[in-house]
Amino acid sequence: MTTKHPSDDELQQYIFNGGPISKDVTAHINACEDCRARMETYRVLIMGIEQLPAPVFEFDLQELVLSRLPAPIEKNKEGNLSPWVFIGPTAMAGGLIIYFFGRYFPGLLTGVATLANGLVVVSACILAMVLGVDMYKSYKKKINALDLY
Repeated sequence: MTTKHPSDDELQQYIFNGGPISKDVTAHINACEDCRARMETYRVLIMGIEQLPAPVFEFDLQELVLSRLPAPIEKNKEGNLSPWVFIGPTAMAGGLIIYFFGRYFPGLLTGVATLANGLVVVSACILAMVLGVDMYKSYKKKINALDLY
């Protein structure tokens, strides 16, 4: 038998579940007058709580909570087609031009390498700016969707 008094958690566990506490603690509870008194106090307290009537609200709690929730935001289920309106025809036109006039391209750009390099750099910069703006708008849209207030 142990001389150490069991904790309140161990006593409550013993009352609710009938265990799982060690045999030493059970032997101590049976031998110790103070621990038996604490355990009886817990039993009376638990029985008193169980005999209390269930609380009844004078109002509809569900309706009160639901009325304070923000209205759901309507989402566009179709998606955004505006980029595809431009990308699709542009890609098709570019593919057709390359298919029909691809053999003439090497001769077209001879002697104008500086102009071609300039066009590539300018096009890359414009594309990077457009993609950056689009990425920022998408980010802001997602952040606004998370903001509940």
